[in-house]
Amino acid sequence: MKKILKWLFGIIGGLLILLAVAILIAGFIPVPEDQVFDPADYGTGSSSIQPSNTGLQREFPALNGVTSPEMAELGRMLFFDPVLSANNDISCATCHHPDYGFADGLRVAMGAGGEGAGPERSGGTPLARNTISLWNTGYTKIFFWDGSASSLEEQAATPLTHPDEMAADPEDLVTELAAISGYVELFNAAYGDNQITPERVNEALAAFERTLTSQDSPFDHYAAGEFNALSPAQRRGLNLFRSAATRCFECHSAPTFSTDTLRVIGVPDGDMSSDAFKVPSLRNVALSAPYMHNGLFATLDEVVGILRHRWRKRP
Repeated sequence: MKKILKWLFGIIGGLLILLAVAILIAGFIPVPEDQVFDPADYGTGSSSIQPSNTGLQREFPALNGVTSPEMAELGRMLFFDPVLSANNDISCATCHHPDYGFADGLRVAMGAGGEGAGPERSGGTPLARNTISLWNTGYTKIFFWDGSASSLEEQAATPLTHPDEMAADPEDLVTELAAISGYVELFNAAYGDNQITPERVNEALAAFERTLTSQDSPFDHYAAGEFNALSPAQRRGLNLFRSAATRCFECHSAPTFSTDTLRVIGVPDGDMSSDAFKVPSLRNVALSAPYMHNGLFATLDEVVGILRHRWRKRP
C-alpha cells in the first residue's frame, strides 16, 4: 500500500512540475494581438487617448436674465465709476474688487464715508455682513446672505440707494449721468435711444455681472477627463469633498458649487444666531477671504476646521 501511495505522489508531483514549466514557457511566448501603451499617456488628456468619463461634468444653468455686449459694456463702465454714489466716492468695485474675487477682503463690508478700496478701506460705516463674491452670479436665483433679492437687477439696485452704502438719489443719479456725454453714447448703444433711467442703470449693472463667469478651472479640466489637471493631493481632497463622511457636495455641487439655498451650519456669530444663510459658491474661493456671512474665518483651513468639528458630531 505504501508503495502505491508513493507511486501516486510521484506522478502528481511530476505533473505539477510539468505544469509549472509549461506556464513559465508560455510567459515568454509573444502575443501579436497585445497592444502596448506608454503609461505616460494615461490621464494626460492627450489626443492619443480618449478623455476618461469622470461623471463630474455638469452643464451650467441658463443665465438668470438677458444681456448684450453693449449692455455689458455700459454696465462695466458704471460698475467701476464712483459717480453712482451720492458723494462720488464709492463704486461697486470698492466692495467688489476684481483682485479679491469680486469681494473686498474685509471681515464685513465698509460703506459710506470710507476711504480706499479692498482690504485697505477704512473709516466707513461698518455693514452687517461679509461681502459676497460676484463670480458666477449670473447663474444665481437668490441674492444677499439672507436671500432677500430674487433678481440680479434687484441685487444691483439695493446698495445704490441704501443710506449706509452708496446712498444715491435715483433722480440725482440720472441727472448726473445725462450730463456725461460718454454715458449718453453708451446708453444709446445699449438701448437704441438716449433715455437714462434708474431701471436701465440696474439692468446694465446686472448685464455686466453676468459676464463674470469662471468655467476654466483645473477642476473643470479634470472633470472633462484631464486626470493630471489636479495634483494627487487635490484629487484626494476632491474624493473627501464628495464623500459621505463630509457631504460637502450636498450644498456645494458642481458646476457652480452652490445650491441657491439657505442653510444653517451653526457658525459662531456673537449671539450664537441660528439663522439660515445663503450657500455661497466655491468658485475662486481662494481669492475671497475672509469667509462666512460674518467674515469670521480668515483662511480656508479655519473653515474646514469648524466644519470638521461638525462632522465629528454627526450620529
